[in-house]
Amino acid sequence: MEHHPDKNMKNGVADDTKFKQVQIAFEHLSNPKKKLIYDSSYYFDDEIPSESSINAENFFEVMGPLFDSWKKWSNANLPSLGDATSNNTHVDNFYKQWLLFKSWRDFSFIDEHNLDDADNRDERRWMEKQNQKAKEEAKTQERKNLMRLLEVAKKTDPRLLKRKEANVENKKKRDEKKEQDRAKKAIMLQKKKEEEIKAAEKERKLLGALKQKEKAEKELALKADELVKSEFRNVCSKHVVLTQFLTAKQQGIKILGEHSEYVIMRSTIDELKQFIERLKPFVDDANEFVSKFNEVHEEVKRNVRAKLESAYSQTKNTV
Repeated sequence: MEHHPDKNMKNGVADDTKFKQVQIAFEHLSNPKKKLIYDSSYYFDDEIPSESSINAENFFEVMGPLFDSWKKWSNANLPSLGDATSNNTHVDNFYKQWLLFKSWRDFSFIDEHNLDDADNRDERRWMEKQNQKAKEEAKTQERKNLMRLLEVAKKTDPRLLKRKEANVENKKKRDEKKEQDRAKKAIMLQKKKEEEIKAAEKERKLLGALKQKEKAEKELALKADELVKSEFRNVCSKHVVLTQFLTAKQQGIKILGEHSEYVIMRSTIDELKQFIERLKPFVDDANEFVSKFNEVHEEVKRNVRAKLESAYSQTKNTV
């Protein structure tokens, strides 16, 4: 009642100026919508410092109060900036929560047009659109200012910079380790390749030596076989020569030389050795030798016929 007109007389006339101001203030403070607009109109310095003006020494001193001043416009209870000792969890949560910032400010206090001054409905609608456009622009600018504040903070926050340096250093170490591992792997692969080449060369030489040995053994075997054949021919050739002193009745043994080649071609080396042992005892008796040789010859022919018949039978059964 201090400002009631009856208690504020000037020259005998009641002064209601203060009283009306109090009434208007009470009306705004008791109306949630009007109070919101009134609270939103408080002076607020939203100037963002430049990145160059921020360093590790003054970061928390400058940026901490700025974020605290922005808190009053937030719908949520946002975390404080913290200090140099804040852990990574706090730092990450700080920037995460502030990116979700939502303001409760109502920019109706910047309306350029009083709708009560409109002469008609069209003018009122135009005023509403102009006021709404100005409020949306103010809301957008408020968001831009906050995002710029966060951008400057992220770029100059010594905790983030230290972490970034650590990440760069760790990446450098990882890259160096990868390069070392790659070099080691390359050396190991080269060594393995050289060992494989050496092993292949050793195997090639060993195979070559084995082939040479096999060739030599084969040549020796062939020579041994030829010696056996030569011995058989020598045993038989003696009696081919002797046939010229035989009677006409015994001239049939002239073909012994031809038959001996037949025996050689159709017999194995082991068989030839056996034939030589059977014929040797009779080398000094031409007639007896010829008789024994004929037995050998007939035996070989029988063996050849038996083999042919067996092969024919197998072929027939297969068909």
